[in-house]
Amino acid sequence: MSTLSEESRQIVASLAHRVGPNADIATIAQAIASIWQGMDAALTPIIGQQGVAALYRRSLHLCAANHPSLAGTYDSVQVALDLNTLKSVLVEQS
Repeated sequence: MSTLSEESRQIVASLAHRVGPNADIATIAQAIASIWQGMDAALTPIIGQQGVAALYRRSLHLCAANHPSLAGTYDSVQVALDLNTLKSVLVEQS
């Protein structure tokens, strides 16, 4: 089992803090979608909707290497974030 990088540990700690100690997978999926909504709102005025979609696609592409179920989500992103699809894929994870 590989160890997490410092950045990965910080991300996990931030998500754990956001969802609380008794969160279920649906709460975690909603928190991840909420984070992306915030990023979309903050970055769209700076890099545009297509720029945010490119960052989202790149994130999904990198995650799909370790989580193949995200590959289909990556393929469906064109210009706008489809966070409902992301949430539905995440809810199916263990």
